[in-house]
Amino acid sequence: TLRAAIQETNSLVGADIINLPAGTYVLSIQGILENAATTGDLDITENLTIVGDSAATTIIDANKIDRVFHIIGSIDVQISNVSISDGLTDFYDPPDEGGGGIFNQSGEVKLKDVIIRNNDSGGSDGGGGIYNLDGTLNIENSNIIENSGFFAGGIGNKGIFNLTLVNSKISNNGDVGIVMLSVSNGTVTAINTEFSGNFGGMTHGDFIGSVTVENCTFDSNNGNAALDTGIGTITNSTFNNNDVAIMAFGTTTVQNCSFSGNSGNPTYNQGHGTIHV
Repeated sequence: TLRAAIQETNSLVGADIINLPAGTYVLSIQGILENAATTGDLDITENLTIVGDSAATTIIDANKIDRVFHIIGSIDVQISNVSISDGLTDFYDPPDEGGGGIFNQSGEVKLKDVIIRNNDSGGSDGGGGIYNLDGTLNIENSNIIENSGFFAGGIGNKGIFNLTLVNSKISNNGDVGIVMLSVSNGTVTAINTEFSGNFGGMTHGDFIGSVTVENCTFDSNNGNAALDTGIGTITNSTFNNNDVAIMAFGTTTVQNCSFSGNSGNPTYNQGHGTIHV
């Protein structure tokens, strides 16, 4: 089983690879608050690469008994060509709450050609799809869609973190697409990425890091498209049919961007924020 394979790789020193054929892998052994992949979620504690057949055909389903993956410690984890779905963390109390699909706890994680869908962090603000706590998260050619959470529907980030999104889609999440939770200091870079149909595309909570947005699309988000309390640079991006295009609490530079059909002002300043256009 996938659970047995992860338990074995956790017991080995060094990097390992698990190749997953097409199929649906459903988690069925209930039990939370243990970190050996014995029950509940799949805990990863050693360097690991997981490669599926494709995101359409290799599906890892938590069956709402727990989150899907818990990545623990300063390790390197790469996951590609899989779907991660139906994780739930409504039963947790801090600090273990959040990350219905993936909880990255201080690891360096790369997701490529992955779908994170239909995960739920319940009442937690730690991210319905992914909770990135003091970790590095690189996402490429992936979709974070239809997840839900109390504050961060797609991805919640906290602590000292790094998040990079390239050629990806953050869409139709039940709350904000990406959140930098208080009090956080990190970097967010989004390139050629779509934020659409979320309750806000990108927002903050006492965030003191930096945000760089290049060639991105913010479309039909019900709240703020980009809300930033750190140092923000937004270039060559489009803002269409959002409630508000940009709300700045820090210093934001906007260059070569287009605005259409947004309900509020194209660039909206609040608090101590400054926008340079």
